[in-house]
Amino acid sequence: MDYFLIFAIIALNVSANFFMKCMANLPGQFVYKLFTWYGVGAVACFGGAFVIYILALQRVPLHIAQSFLAMQYGLVMLMAYFYFNEQITNMQWVGFGLMVIGLFFISFFKG
Repeated sequence: MDYFLIFAIIALNVSANFFMKCMANLPGQFVYKLFTWYGVGAVACFGGAFVIYILALQRVPLHIAQSFLAMQYGLVMLMAYFYFNEQITNMQWVGFGLMVIGLFFISFFKG
């Protein structure tokens, strides 16, 4: 259950970033974009992630929770690459790989 909360936070934050990118791509003025379904979805996802993060920190040490939340940066990068066709450099892919290796060490080599 503890790590389920962490992964729920990651999913909500990645979803919020998706909604914000979709919102940013809409035509029109910024203020009106906030009140689209994308804007509402982004705020709802970030708000939900905030609440779940507080619950998770009651059960998971901060250094573990924050380390796993770093995975969201890699997932946002993958989403940008596959869904929005953004270019990712070789060094960014290397950084993503190093982040995955780091999470492996943090989660499996305790003490």
